[in-house]
Amino acid sequence: MLQRGEIESFEPVLLEYHGRDHAGFILVRGEREKLNKIRMGPEFENFNHKASLVASSFGFVDAFVGEELQRRLTDYQRQVAELD
Repeated sequence: MLQRGEIESFEPVLLEYHGRDHAGFILVRGEREKLNKIRMGPEFENFNHKASLVASSFGFVDAFVGEELQRRLTDYQRQVAELD
């Protein structure tokens, strides 16, 4: 996917033991439209099915960094201020 330009980068992350289900994750970076296209495709669906058969606590979740994180935090702060 990286070589095909579908994602910008990926970074495996190992979490310190904390008594919870998740020991780590892979952070995949890319343009939202391209990532959405991947998640809706048959290759991703097949991978997801196979992985869920052999791994516990397996899943995918969106994350926000950079400009999108800032935009969301600003929006959150605005909403909190509107409650006052």
